[in-house]
Amino acid sequence: MVEPGNFKSNELAAAAYGMDYIFENTGAFEPEETEITVKRVQAMNRQVVQWIAREGRIPTTNPNASLAERKMGHFLRALQFYAHVTVDPQDEHRQERENNDMTHGICQFAIRSGRFPADSEGDDDE
Repeated sequence: MVEPGNFKSNELAAAAYGMDYIFENTGAFEPEETEITVKRVQAMNRQVVQWIAREGRIPTTNPNASLAERKMGHFLRALQFYAHVTVDPQDEHRQERENNDMTHGICQFAIRSGRFPADSEGDDDE
């Protein structure tokens, strides 16, 4: 496993999953009780919805954003994960979800770079 850098945002991200301890490796992994996870996810959802209503935009995890906004951004990312777990608990649609995530990445690359992803592989086909 790749160890993440020492950034405060990593603590925020891990906390969003209720796993502040994830990089400590202190014994065996003990999953959180389902009721606790549900309550934490509901609380995060309320906070993110209130933040969006107050600020009028989707929170980001960009390092240039305020700490409060980045916290809400990490909460939103965790909520997206938990939505998949809730809708597809046996992970039956994993391949489609991963493919959709890849498509999102390709589209985001094209928007940010102004070129098709295949263009970055080289211009050998011209």
